[in-house]
Amino acid sequence: MQPIILDHKENIVLIPDSSTIQNCHAAQHLRSGIWSIAKAIRGSEVSMLTTSKLAGKIRFAIDNSFEVGLTGCYFHWFATSVVNYARLVSFIGFMNSNRWNLERLSDNPNQKKVKKHCDEYVKRVIPEAIVIWRNKVSAHFAATAPWKDNLGTLQDSIFNPIAYSEPYFHASLHRLSYGEYQSSLQSWALSKVFEELSPRFWPDLRIPSLPNVDNESC
Repeated sequence: MQPIILDHKENIVLIPDSSTIQNCHAAQHLRSGIWSIAKAIRGSEVSMLTTSKLAGKIRFAIDNSFEVGLTGCYFHWFATSVVNYARLVSFIGFMNSNRWNLERLSDNPNQKKVKKHCDEYVKRVIPEAIVIWRNKVSAHFAATAPWKDNLGTLQDSIFNPIAYSEPYFHASLHRLSYGEYQSSLQSWALSKVFEELSPRFWPDLRIPSLPNVDNESC
């Protein structure tokens, strides 16, 4: 099998029969899933631009339809998967550079080194808005594990998460407040983030272009 380049900017490579980590099927599974989610959201954005009478307006997804619920789940799945993917890429790079196999992780000091390396990589590579959203919404709702979160964040974690503002669907486009407390969640657009991360992780994967829209304008 050919080497699999996981990070094209930092040259992190999974080499079958050579890398210290083998049978890492999770990397391919996440890659496929993340791409599928981005394509689905981009399809909805294209539809909004070409058929919706609400183009150019902010539209909050407040109804209980299956389509709206699925869109919200796409954001949940994407945030969790893209952070998980980045941690896995970082893990493989760290293990390869140190020539460590999994047995080395039985030692507590090594476990802490791996976690620290993966944490720092995610912080450097993945947009902060997604990391916060993953930690406070998609991994688990902040309200279900309240710890050092203000009332705005606790309410926002279980609030309506998705809105459309041309040309993208966004998470947390609003800035929800609960009394004097403002939520820590930040806005991000799923398909836009996928395109921004693609040169690093998935330069061979494409999603449809937005019709007659300057992608850098939003």
